Amino acid sequence: MHLQKTGFVLGIVLLLGIFITGVAYAAPDMSQWEGKWFSFQMTKKGVVFDGYNFRNVTEKSSGYIKFESWNPDEEKFEISIYSNNSGGEQETRYMHFYAGNDLRFLFRFQDEETQFVGQIQGKATGGILSSATIKTLGGVAMGSDDNEYGAGSVNLTAKMVAESKVKLPTGNGGGNGVGNFIVPRAAIKIDGSMDDWTLIQPAYVDKLNDEDPGANFVGTDLKGVYLARDDEFLYIMFTLNDGNPNEQVLYTFEAVPVAGNAGVEGDYLALAIFQNGAWRSWIGVRGNSQLNVPYPADYVGIGNGFIEWKVKLSDFQLFNGRYIMAGIGNYIPGIQPISDSAKPGVRLYLN
Repeated sequence: MHLQKTGFVLGIVLLLGIFITGVAYAAPDMSQWEGKWFSFQMTKKGVVFDGYNFRNVTEKSSGYIKFESWNPDEEKFEISIYSNNSGGEQETRYMHFYAGNDLRFLFRFQDEETQFVGQIQGKATGGILSSATIKTLGGVAMGSDDNEYGAGSVNLTAKMVAESKVKLPTGNGGGNGVGNFIVPRAAIKIDGSMDDWTLIQPAYVDKLNDEDPGANFVGTDLKGVYLARDDEFLYIMFTLNDGNPNEQVLYTFEAVPVAGNAGVEGDYLALAIFQNGAWRSWIGVRGNSQLNVPYPADYVGIGNGFIEWKVKLSDFQLFNGRYIMAGIGNYIPGIQPISDSAKPGVRLYLN
């Protein structure tokens, strides 16, 4: 968890030798925690020294933590953290099981800047996890920023909340890579013109020149992902930083169940590909080639620095509540290196 302090950066350093004792404790099955959301509150109190003077500081922050997946081999959770102090930017971190059972356990958290331990306590109703809390068990904060040095205490508490209650910053306003994006209704014509996209905000804006150096081809540096819909179709547009669409490139849009992760078997993909002398769009399903749905050539439009295509909403069956994944790869039969890919924390909903 990236914890930033006005005047200095805090690295939470718990005295692990004091708080963590004993031998390794085998973890039970913790998969019931996958997909659970927590609303957290954090208070940091400390003292900063700037080389001349000391001053007392207090900072409060809040946000959300999502338990993405449980790794039984490494006995750790992958979690996503959305802090309001950083604009809701998604950070992927890991929380390690230390001791306890599947409803109450001790954990440790560590990244390049931060270490702490805490307790998670859950309650089951009818055999289903229904509520839970997280609480740190004391901590020491130490860090520096420029010529200032600070130390203090950290207290974090969190409470499990229903996914419907999570209020992340929306991606509709600027494609910042986090939050909810409600796909707008619009009258889009697939004709190679961007005129009908001008009032639509990007669902996601990608970094410039972030392609794989081993697959850096013209027409592969993603600039932005745009989405729109009507009653029948989902419309997709990729804008490009490095030229026009490439006929040897496969353009892929996917809605994945976990933010920041690659797709899994059963996911639906909306593809645009140059095949048999013409651009075409497809619906594909990971792990099932029998469910591929091809569309006519007029479902794809090529323009100056962008490609647009459409697929039928009725064919794209897994969408609402999922997250954007965009990929651009050089298309050679049997070899498809990914030139550019984006897996932001933008969650999708149909208007």
